[in-house]
Amino acid sequence: MNETDQARACVNFTVGNSETKEFYSPNYPRKYPNNTVCIKEITAPYGYCIELDFRDTFHLEEANNCQYDFLEIRDGPYGYSDLIGRFCGASFPPLLKSSDRHLWLKFSSDDSIEYLGFRAVYKFVSIKDFVRPPSDECIFYKGGSDGLISNNDLTENMFNYSLKWDVPLDCTWVIQVYPGWKMYLTFQKYQLAQPNNCYLNYIDIYGESLSVDSRLDRFCGTATEPQRSNTNILHVRYFAQSEALDGVFKILYTGFRESEQCDESKEFDCGDGTCVDKSLKCNGHFNCKYRYDEEDTICSVGSTASVVMSSEHMIVVLVVFFALVFGMCLSISISCYNKIKERNQREREYRLRRSRKLQWRWS
Repeated sequence: MNETDQARACVNFTVGNSETKEFYSPNYPRKYPNNTVCIKEITAPYGYCIELDFRDTFHLEEANNCQYDFLEIRDGPYGYSDLIGRFCGASFPPLLKSSDRHLWLKFSSDDSIEYLGFRAVYKFVSIKDFVRPPSDECIFYKGGSDGLISNNDLTENMFNYSLKWDVPLDCTWVIQVYPGWKMYLTFQKYQLAQPNNCYLNYIDIYGESLSVDSRLDRFCGTATEPQRSNTNILHVRYFAQSEALDGVFKILYTGFRESEQCDESKEFDCGDGTCVDKSLKCNGHFNCKYRYDEEDTICSVGSTASVVMSSEHMIVVLVVFFALVFGMCLSISISCYNKIKERNQREREYRLRRSRKLQWRWS
């Protein structure tokens, strides 16, 4: 099934009937198709949760761990949110209820055996004694040839909200480089508030989607390692419970193009079959995997390569330069003053000796 046919089949699931708050397996009430993946997100008004029930029919291929055809339901807005359950077979799932205002659902079928699927209904239920105000959305979008993401991107309001209402800080960076390119992630700083406690804080790296299947790695200890994407999109998620908000991290992302022949007019050859944007050469960051873009032979003042300094480096150089100039001027001034003083002293001594000689002659 191509993407167009799959999207058409998924409408029953992804859209359903918003007026009656119902949705169905693809092609319902006919059998669902093979090799189909559909994603649905349900969002209730603020201060409400979601109750989900299944009516009339529920029949998916049965298997241990529901590994063939299944309906996966998560308690939150993303594919990494806490798993409520993965369901298959002919038994109706129980009445399900979200803890907050979001549910994330995924229907998946393999390449054999189809059944009638299911019909599901949901409603929004007011959360009793709910007083917590809406929070700022903690999501950031990054692009270009390279860039930095860090804890400094987070606002004071985000930290204060987590502390006041005792809810986790859960933030995502969506990074997209040039189409057809890929990217490296390297950690320049990394120190979690509660290392080796994955329940309290961690950093997750995802590919194109924020689903468990797309997660490339999780870091919650004391060490990290570079990451490489398979496409031009990566997601970085930082999670910290309210008692673990003091984590420090800085991550450099670099877009690169895989090629044995780089375009010298606009690209720099990293020497490992990858090309990066020419502006990244000698910019103070190690954008090439093997750091070739910052080698002294390329970036030294005497080489033919241009030297590109960051503003911080330029300030330091200027301060040192003017300090040296001032010191030289001061040294020259003191030397001149001492020489003038010495010459004046010799002249006074000469005049005094000459005066004494004249007095001796006249006497």
